[in-house]
Amino acid sequence: MWHVTGYGKLHERLEMFVSAVDGSEVFRYKSSCNNGPATASAVDLNNSNVVLNPYQVGNSFIMIDASRQMSNSGASTFPNDPIGCILTLDSKNTSFQSIDHVRSTNNQWSDKSSVSAHNNSAISYEYFKNTHNRNGLDNKGSTIISIVNVTEQDGSGMDNAYWNGKVMIYGNGNIAFKPLAGGLDVAAHEMSHGVTEHSANLVY
Repeated sequence: MWHVTGYGKLHERLEMFVSAVDGSEVFRYKSSCNNGPATASAVDLNNSNVVLNPYQVGNSFIMIDASRQMSNSGASTFPNDPIGCILTLDSKNTSFQSIDHVRSTNNQWSDKSSVSAHNNSAISYEYFKNTHNRNGLDNKGSTIISIVNVTEQDGSGMDNAYWNGKVMIYGNGNIAFKPLAGGLDVAAHEMSHGVTEHSANLVY
C-alpha cells in the first residue's frame, strides 16, 4: 500500500491510498481544514441562478451565511451556534420532527427551497440594513433563522409560511400554493413580523 498526498487548488489537499500491487486507488479523503465562509452558485425555486454564502466546517459546507455585516464569527461556534448569521435549516418534510442543518459535501445545492429561503433572507437583511440602517431583525445582530420543508402535523403539505416569534417557517404548498420559500415577498413579509415584534411589538 502506498500513501500519496495530492494538491489541487492551493487550499485543497487530498490523501490517497494506492495498491502497491496494481496501482489501483483503495481509499481517499480530503485532509485540508478550511473552516470559514465560502461562495456557491445554485438554482432557486424560480429557476434563477443565485449566489450563496455557505460556511465550510471541515469537509462539509453548511447553509450558514457569515458574510454579512452583523456577523460575529469570533463569538460563534460553527455550525450549531452561529451568531449574527443567516441560518437555513431543513425539516425534511416533517412537522419539526427531523430538523437539521442543510449540508453539502461538495458545495453543490440541490434543494431549491433551501436555496430560495437562504437567498431571500440575505436580500431582505440587506434591505433592512441599507434602507433602514437596521442590524438584523432585532437591531442587535441576532441570527436570522429559516426552516424549510415543513409539513402540517398530519404530514400533508403546508399551504403557509409564518413567523413564530423566533424563526421563519416555510411550507412547500399543497392546494393553494407552490413552495412558499420561492417568494421574496414572502420572506420580506415574515422578516417584517420579526422587525415589528422587536420594535413596535404590535399585537398580531
